[in-house]
Amino acid sequence: MASRGIEYIWKVARPKNEAIAKALMYAAYQTAIQTDPNTSKVLIRSYVHPSTRTCGVYKKDNPHLTISVKTPKTELEGKHQSSHGYTPHINSFNVTKVVPNDYIKDDNVGNTWPAEMETRPHETITGEPALLGPNDDFITWPAEETGE
Repeated sequence: MASRGIEYIWKVARPKNEAIAKALMYAAYQTAIQTDPNTSKVLIRSYVHPSTRTCGVYKKDNPHLTISVKTPKTELEGKHQSSHGYTPHINSFNVTKVVPNDYIKDDNVGNTWPAEMETRPHETITGEPALLGPNDDFITWPAEETGE
C-alpha cells in the first residue's frame, strides 16, 4: 500500500455517483500499483469496458479499465506508462490481472496524456482508496463525457 499521496486525474468524466467514482479509483489504484509501485499520478482513461484499440482499430477484449501512470521520474521526463486492469465482468471493480504496456511513451505522442489533463478534475489520496461503492453489484455506467 502506498504511504504517499497519489493524484488521480479524470480523463473521462468523474462519475456523479460517489460510490462508483470511489470504486473506479480503487480499481485504478490496484492497476497502478501493480504497473509501477512508485506511481505518483494516475490518469483514469476509461470506465470498465470490453474492447481495446490497437493501431486505431477496436476489437473485443475482456472487461478492463484503462489507465496511464506517472512516477516522480517520468513526471520530470514528460512520459507515462499505460496499463489495463482486467476484471471478472463489466460490473466488477475487482482487478484480477494487470497488463502494463512494455514501453514508456512521451506525453506529446498521441492523445493519451495531453497537457490539458493537468486542468481536469483530480484528487489526491494517500494509500488505497476506500472501496465505498459496489464491488460486484449491478451498476449502470455513466456517460464518459458527462459522468451522469
